[in-house]
This record gives sequence, C-alpha cells and structure tokens, in this order.
Amino acid sequence: MKNNKNEHDLLPRIFCIADIKCKSDDEGCQYRAVLQHGNACLTVSFNADKRDPRLKQGSFASIRWLPATRSEHGAIQITGLTARSCAAKGFNPFVTVPHTSSVDRNLINFTRDLWGAAPKAMRQMLMAAILDRMRMQGGGGT
Repeated sequence: MKNNKNEHDLLPRIFCIADIKCKSDDEGCQYRAVLQHGNACLTVSFNADKRDPRLKQGSFASIRWLPATRSEHGAIQITGLTARSCAAKGFNPFVTVPHTSSVDRNLINFTRDLWGAAPKAMRQMLMAAILDRMRMQGGGGT
C-alpha cells in the first residue's frame, strides 16, 4: 500500500519567522524567509503580489505548500506564508524556539510549561512583554 503522506505533513504547522527579506519590483514581491521551530528550521521562498506587513521577524506563520516540494538556490519553494497569532487556540510560541547552544533548554522548557498552564490574560501580557523587548532590540525585520 502506498503512503500518501507528504513530507510537509511531518513538519510543524506554525513556525517563528527568524529572518525575512522582500525584494519588490514591478511584478510584485520576492520573499525569502528563515523559519524556526524546536523541531525544524527551513529556508523558504515565494512570490506575492504585494508586501504583507504582518510577515516580519519574530512573527508566527504557517506555510502554504506547493503540490510538489522543490528547492531552488537553497530554499524550499512554497506558495506563501500565512501570518498567525500567538493567541491561536492551543498554540504555544515557545515550541518554536530552535535547539541551539545559545539557548538554555531548561529555561525554554519551563517557560513552555508555564505558558501552557497560564490563563489567557497572563499569556497576552507575557507575549506583549516579549514583543516589546524584541522591538527595543531592533527585531522588526524587513
């Protein structure tokens, strides 16, 4: 029996945009983005009619896949990214923190668990503080 699952079905549904660039011309925008999650890190590229201001460094997004996966110049070609809110039901933004040597996994795991147990109002305050800190550090993206 043939396995009908696509490889992208094994990837996380929501990623954090670690870096994003958009080059505009007469035909629209050409995007290239680095997406991070605790379980995967991908570089993707896609074209759009116009720039989406919601797609910026530190924001969350889901991938709109092409029917067949293909890569070009080190980036997976996709149809686009859909901006997602960290307030989406059941979404924990701390699962998107990648595994790197500069990240204290104990602290991330603690924060992930705290997020899961916190009431909605506390999660909103925590996310507002994180986004404010990112803006202060210049994490706005392009």
